[in-house]
Amino acid sequence: MKTKILTVFAIAVLAMGLIVYGRAHASRGMQAQMQTNQPLKAGYTVQYTVTENNKVVSMVTRSVKSNGEFLESIDYLDADGSCSKRSKLAGTIEQGAVSIDDAHQKLVYVGPAALRSFTEAELRASKHFDREDYFLGHKVTVERDCDDGNVQCAEAWRATDLGGEFLKFDIVSNNGNRRTKEATSVRLGEPSFAVPGYPIDNSGYQRIQEIRHASR
Repeated sequence: MKTKILTVFAIAVLAMGLIVYGRAHASRGMQAQMQTNQPLKAGYTVQYTVTENNKVVSMVTRSVKSNGEFLESIDYLDADGSCSKRSKLAGTIEQGAVSIDDAHQKLVYVGPAALRSFTEAELRASKHFDREDYFLGHKVTVERDCDDGNVQCAEAWRATDLGGEFLKFDIVSNNGNRRTKEATSVRLGEPSFAVPGYPIDNSGYQRIQEIRHASR
């Protein structure tokens, strides 16, 4: 069975988690490999719900500055709708991509910032491009990908005016299972946020790199 759908999913996950900035920047001894990229026209904040088989399992708030820096907060919900856990991920020019651990007052280094914004022409040129549509008033390109036999299909709605930000991502299996991350609101305007000045813990990232080098 082909696994193209996993590629689309991986792109979506990266798009929600990492950033690009148009120059290289050294961050406390770690080189954040940045990719040359056009800046966004404006910053924005998106509210999302994540559902599994029509049941809301988490709520996401994602704020992105015009230079690509972002802060994403995820509230994981119990069956009664109460928040059982909150996680926060940020990407900045100074720190790269980090998970914010308030309980232990540290920033867990995830890796270099690596997301780029896309023009409408680039989005339309995607090999997975299926159609154009509108979502919450924003023009989007819809990408679709299925594995062999259509056992599982994924569709992604990407806003052309927000550098390709995913406003909806939907994975449907032929056994009836469905997982959807869907924007419920988009607010334009430069967000204001700051990442805590906790020390950076890059031990986990370094272990992963060591394992990768050893397996070569």
